[in-house]
Amino acid sequence: MSDQTAPGPGGSETKRCPICAEQVKAAALICRFCGHDFRQVAAAPPAAGASAQAPYQAPAAGAPGAQQPADWGQWGSAQSVQTYGALPAPANVPGPSYPVRSTAHTNGYAIASMVLGILWVYWIGSILALVFGYVAKGQIDRSGGMETGRGMAIAGIVLGWVGVGLFVLFVIIGIAVRSGHAGY
Repeated sequence: MSDQTAPGPGGSETKRCPICAEQVKAAALICRFCGHDFRQVAAAPPAAGASAQAPYQAPAAGAPGAQQPADWGQWGSAQSVQTYGALPAPANVPGPSYPVRSTAHTNGYAIASMVLGILWVYWIGSILALVFGYVAKGQIDRSGGMETGRGMAIAGIVLGWVGVGLFVLFVIIGIAVRSGHAGY
């Protein structure tokens, strides 16, 4: 067993990645955490009296990471991490990179629109349901799929128009009833 391998869970041998310091299977060719390629020739371990951390060598002009300060990319002084050289710049880390997509969430205006459309609250809720519904629909359309709730916004708009329509109908009926009683 080499100095970098250790018995892992279940008796399988593991080794520590020199880049991210995570434990991986001893037979791994590429680190599953950072993408380090173990097939590349590793630097020799430092001499017995030498420091465990090699000095940083700035990349050649035009190379990725050439604009970084002299101490950029160095490992800290963590004693549990065994390294033989400088940490490469993020652009130099091998392995695939995947786009990270956050989860979509429901628009709050859409929820408020639907709730106010259902409650009416003396028809003020209907007007607010219309306002919130149209605002929510616009925000959801501009979000590029990051917000959901378009159906709730539309339901709030429909319920808001129903409430406004009922309010107008009650006003017309009220006027008709009063004008009918005015002659007596």
